Amino acid sequence: MDIKKYTEDMIERYIYQVNRFLPGRNKKDILKELRTLIWDMIEERTKGRTLEKKDVEIVLMELGTPAELASKYGEKKRYLIGPELYPRYIWILKIVLLIAVIAGPAAVLISRMTSGLDVGFAGTGQLWFMAVWEMLEAIFGSAVTAFAMVTLIFAIMERAGVPGNIFSFQEGMDFLPPVPDKNARISKGEPIASLIFLMILFVIMVFIPQIIGAVVYQDGVLTRVPIFQLSVLKRAMPLFCIWFACSAVAEIVKLVEGRYTMRLTVVVLIGNGISLLLSIFIFTQFKIWNPQFIPQLQEAFPEMNPDLGVMIWNLMTNFFLLIVIFAILLECGTVLYKGIKYRDYDR
Repeated sequence: MDIKKYTEDMIERYIYQVNRFLPGRNKKDILKELRTLIWDMIEERTKGRTLEKKDVEIVLMELGTPAELASKYGEKKRYLIGPELYPRYIWILKIVLLIAVIAGPAAVLISRMTSGLDVGFAGTGQLWFMAVWEMLEAIFGSAVTAFAMVTLIFAIMERAGVPGNIFSFQEGMDFLPPVPDKNARISKGEPIASLIFLMILFVIMVFIPQIIGAVVYQDGVLTRVPIFQLSVLKRAMPLFCIWFACSAVAEIVKLVEGRYTMRLTVVVLIGNGISLLLSIFIFTQFKIWNPQFIPQLQEAFPEMNPDLGVMIWNLMTNFFLLIVIFAILLECGTVLYKGIKYRDYDR
């Protein structure tokens, strides 16, 4: 690569990384001004002599890391959390807040709906008022808790003198990886949506697994028929928690990386490998399915074809594990393929 192409490439890498941490206002103007500033600094340094690679690297190092430079465009002084950590703090806080304010109320809504089956959810206005109040309380409580925890962690890091580049494992010019191809990038919405789904599913499986099943109306009473044996599920719950943790870590790494890399591939393969083994162990060694599910449904619905019900139940319980295995292997294959294909963007 000749010196001109090298210089343009390094400048674009730097600007791309700065863009990730800039606030939403005036981004285009700031980046345009930054590009001009970098070229001016390079010209000032060379003063007519032949441009060398070290000139470009020195200029970019003088500007500081992209996160440090982006923090200088903030409008307010920051005292609790310094400028080096602040961009990462805001970035992580937005994500955690989004997940908290969605997952918290979702868990309350699910819990309220299940309790409503017993008390007549469509009844008095007072019940609706209590439900709305609990929802608002969950939103506020989740947001405050998320804000407090993230802020506390970063405040401790600031007081401990943790450098802003703690989130990066590169040194020198390595903090500027190549600008990834559009197909190599991972949209923030994908891992965020997955994390929200995982959190809601985690709350359901841990606290209210009985709602996963059928609801039947018999003798004037609404009754739930769970698809799981709750006593067996309780014994398997520690393994489920490990499964959820592995899945969440993989999604968090996707969010942090922002693109397909070999590092992400390794994390996903390890996490999914553990999830795969846990899935096989749980669904083969624990009699987790409720054997009374179909008999209870037949009791509630005498007109139901018993043979058809048993056939559907057997298909579901027998093929569920195969579907889970297929989904895990499909994700592993996809991430591995893209990690290898776009490995040139990963130093």
